[in-house]
Amino acid sequence: MAHDHHSQTNGDLINGVHVGGGSRSISGSTGGTSVGRRGSTEDAAGEEFNSVGFSASSPARKKQKRNKPTLSCEECVERKTKCDRTRPNCLACVKRQSRCKYSDVANVIAASDTTTGTPTTKSKRSKPSISSSTFTGATKSPGLPSPVSYHRSTSSSSSTSSPFLLSNVQHTRQVPGSVFGSGSSHPFANYWTTTGGIAEVVGVLPSKEQADSLVAKYFESVDPVYPMVHHARFQREYDTFWALSQADRGKADASMLALHFAIYAMGAQFIQMESEQARAQIAEFYVSAAHQSLRLYPFLSRTSVRSIQAMVLMSYFLMNDNKATDAWAFGGLLVRQAYAMGLNRDPNLMVPNGSPIEKQQRRKVWQAVYFQDTFLTVILKLPPTTTFSDVTVESLTEDPAEDPSLIASTPSALSQPISSNPMSISNIAPRQPSPPHTPLSARHSSRHNDVDFIRSMWRMADLVQSAVCIPRALGRPLTNSPRQKATLISQFRVLYASFPTSLTATSRSAFASLVASDGRLARQNLFLRSNFWHCLMVLEADENEPAGVRCDVRGALEAGRLALGSFLDFWDGLRVDAGVWWVFQHRAFEEALTMAQLLAAYQPVLQPLSASPGVSEQPPMVETLFAEAKEDVNKMLEVLEHVGSAAPEMQKTRTDVLRKAFEAIHW
Repeated sequence: MAHDHHSQTNGDLINGVHVGGGSRSISGSTGGTSVGRRGSTEDAAGEEFNSVGFSASSPARKKQKRNKPTLSCEECVERKTKCDRTRPNCLACVKRQSRCKYSDVANVIAASDTTTGTPTTKSKRSKPSISSSTFTGATKSPGLPSPVSYHRSTSSSSSTSSPFLLSNVQHTRQVPGSVFGSGSSHPFANYWTTTGGIAEVVGVLPSKEQADSLVAKYFESVDPVYPMVHHARFQREYDTFWALSQADRGKADASMLALHFAIYAMGAQFIQMESEQARAQIAEFYVSAAHQSLRLYPFLSRTSVRSIQAMVLMSYFLMNDNKATDAWAFGGLLVRQAYAMGLNRDPNLMVPNGSPIEKQQRRKVWQAVYFQDTFLTVILKLPPTTTFSDVTVESLTEDPAEDPSLIASTPSALSQPISSNPMSISNIAPRQPSPPHTPLSARHSSRHNDVDFIRSMWRMADLVQSAVCIPRALGRPLTNSPRQKATLISQFRVLYASFPTSLTATSRSAFASLVASDGRLARQNLFLRSNFWHCLMVLEADENEPAGVRCDVRGALEAGRLALGSFLDFWDGLRVDAGVWWVFQHRAFEEALTMAQLLAAYQPVLQPLSASPGVSEQPPMVETLFAEAKEDVNKMLEVLEHVGSAAPEMQKTRTDVLRKAFEAIHW
């Protein structure tokens, strides 16, 4: 078969896919790279090294004495790392939590240049200050904890990215010319020809059996915490699609295909496989197909509930794939399209003639967009976008009943797998065992809990966005007086008390029973607890020294332990899921880091041990709260050795930062 060579000359094509006859061949624009296989960087690295121009036969140059004074900080000079020379702390020292000190000569030059208005650094951009829980030092004394000043978190959206972003490239430091996004490649790999259409995307579908497994895993692990897909309707649509002939599938709606592939991709992230690389390869292949479907829709000029749902899932996919910067940028497109569709408006005004199911679906999709934006901005410390809406929490009710005859599953005879396809994922990656496919009737058993969960998360997002996200995005203190702080904390606690007890239970034994009896409710419990206590920890630790607002050490440690405890419960009870959710992992990392910094900066209260008769007085013991908080941080360090193994650089960064903070606790 003759190969299509137009891919070598078309600038829009990264990997060409030749379609013709009954077979496919795949050739990259730089050589024959198979679909789903990551290109090796070793050869490129070797060429880059050789291009420098050094060789063994090059004559050695005489080293010249340096006459120019060093303006970088002493720590960067010693470590031989790049220093941005920002004062009082350079960005490199902020990230590694080390002491930043400049030489006397550097200080004199910096002071002189500040007076004359001459820049002293190579970059004129401002640098972000240290996070809200990072301390500059403390005066320790026995007795009650002594207050210590620290830098409040500031928004970095106008200069560099959040110091806790930990993605592959900082948001505004990506390489110019990377037209597809941050990093060296598009976040959604391009396997598609410039002339391919729906038929090309349909051609890479998995087998029906594999699709069933991925859909079942999605509704088990993802849908409980983001219940925006109407399960019965999706099942009917799904079965109807798979009952079509191959030719008719090529005429399917592109937004529907995008949602299907996005669900396959999310399901694949939670499937257990022997190789992390194989799992990532399969999942990334499906999300690329989802993106191609959106492009064919086209999603930048059209909107639908299904296209928005697909984009929500793709944003979470990018986070779980350790591409937080890409998720942040892609989420901007998502929110704009949700606004354009009017999902932020009351459905009774936007679609007055719509069915109750349609109106309810619009509310659920909007809350999914709202949750994602709000709680991602809490982590990234960037401005929230979903700030305009007149959809009320009370308008969300139980799903209206549908005709039972419409909910029944399509007979299995209509769900036969399609013929073997050389480009399907089963031919690209090893076949994996399929998890049992849960009957539709059983999957609806706990749906009544979703309304309580969605309403609780919705009310919490309303409070968090106004109390935490917006002030931090503008670099403002969270509160301007001790009274305001106490009032805000009281509002959080009153809100928490209004949540159903099934969503707030923290007992280890009760939670273990919940995992065994109702995995859906268990996941909802974890996500609500994690988000709430994380935000309360941020509020308790915040201080505004000019206004007399001090950090409440005990309050922050208590909230931090409850927040981190939700992740440790997740890790113990649902380890595979806990290893996938990036947002959950990163919240836990920040909680452990904040607690470690608090423990290092404040002297814990010492309690004398009661002496037994005839026994000399024992040395004092550390207060229980401080000791337990330290033990929790140590547990998180142990977990970090396993979490994020698919992203070794992020895993190493988190582990190194937390270990240094933990080692700074000298008691």
